[in-house]
Amino acid sequence: MKYETAKKLNNTRFKRLIGVAKPVFDEMVKALKAEYQVKHAQGGN
Repeated sequence: MKYETAKKLNNTRFKRLIGVAKPVFDEMVKALKAEYQVKHAQGGN
């Protein structure tokens, strides 16, 4: 299932599928996006 599709699920189904609650998952994505920006700003892969 794609990320965009999973975000449309209700909280119970989302947690059952992903393993964490939506707010926790959103924080994880936010942290990954920030780190990705830092890494690629330095010219890394």
